[in-house]
Amino acid sequence: MIFSRRVSLFETKGKSAAASGPPALESIAMSKRPIPNLEAASFVGKHSVAFLLPDQGAPGGVCLRASGSLVTFDHRYFVLTATHVWAALRQSPTIHCSAIADMSHDFNLPREAFNPYSLDGNLEKALGAGKKLEEFDADLTLLELHPADRRRMETRSSFFPLEREPDAGMNDWVMIGAPGVLAHKDAREINTLSFEIRAIFVDTLTQEPERNGLDFLRGLPYQDPCSPIQNYQGMSGGGLWSLSYYPDKVADERYEVFLLGVIFWQKDKEIRCLGRKAIKQLIQQVRQPGSAPR
Repeated sequence: MIFSRRVSLFETKGKSAAASGPPALESIAMSKRPIPNLEAASFVGKHSVAFLLPDQGAPGGVCLRASGSLVTFDHRYFVLTATHVWAALRQSPTIHCSAIADMSHDFNLPREAFNPYSLDGNLEKALGAGKKLEEFDADLTLLELHPADRRRMETRSSFFPLEREPDAGMNDWVMIGAPGVLAHKDAREINTLSFEIRAIFVDTLTQEPERNGLDFLRGLPYQDPCSPIQNYQGMSGGGLWSLSYYPDKVADERYEVFLLGVIFWQKDKEIRCLGRKAIKQLIQQVRQPGSAPR
């Protein structure tokens, strides 16, 4: 099976939905720029990956399952995703990855190629045993890559330095992932499954109260009733990113990006993410002496 990936932008916006869940600490309205920055959104997409699994009943024999962010710290390389994503992926002996942007490729890894570090190891086991995910679970996992696999991913993608501090001049927020509804069998190539990594701009971002020492962000993406994306299945594990623009600079220096959180839950039209505090906790767990993959 060959996969065809492209990075694109969904840039419509609509009315804000009523907030749900516990009282918010802070709600920040997005800047209403007339035309969201398409090139900047594609720039963020280079840090993103989609996961696919074989499914004989799906178009092209593969179903789009989830997303992740390519990250690095301490000279180690990972895919940062949601624990429930890994719980589903590990059921297959082979995991298909979208490692190369803007071209067709066949990139498969055995399950054993990923060394998982989960923020809550008990959650990983419970999900594997059939437990349903809850909206404030510690749903965060780092999947460490072998150096050879990392080098293959770096052919056209890039690993984000996970400990980089946020830029003071952020202008926009985007959610990055691969919506399952956009995956389709390529009519020209019967063995090719086409899909998209999408950068969806956020209208309102809400900082929620901490629960069990974890921080949560709730985002309302720009919506359009005519959009094919009415459900964000497939974006779980993808990143919530900030974008800062520097138009007077050249090439890649025109943008600064920062990973704010990880998508893991949808309620109505809103998406909940685990935030930076949760990510930092997971980094510290990985660094602990004697820490071993789970």
